[in-house]
Amino acid sequence: MTDEIGTAVLAELCKVRSELLVIKSMLTPAIDSGLLTKSEAAKYLKVSGRTLQNLEASGKIRRAFSHGHPKYRRADLDTYATTGSSGVRYAVKRRRHD
Repeated sequence: MTDEIGTAVLAELCKVRSELLVIKSMLTPAIDSGLLTKSEAAKYLKVSGRTLQNLEASGKIRRAFSHGHPKYRRADLDTYATTGSSGVRYAVKRRRHD
């Protein structure tokens, strides 16, 4: 009888584990793909969304587009986090005020 209970508990644990792995994959697809949204990138760098915009405006990090949506490359964010710049200073479009 103890073996039957142990087998049932083990089967239930395996079922729960597989469900948790599915939930985890649904919650972190962008991080695993290397492209992050603005809010994900800000959390990743531990800065505000506005600071992230300022870093982009100053050319320190660059925004990419995926399916028409702005994304940030995790590799660029890692480089910025370790060196303080992305390694390449990107051209910045400045508005012209007449």
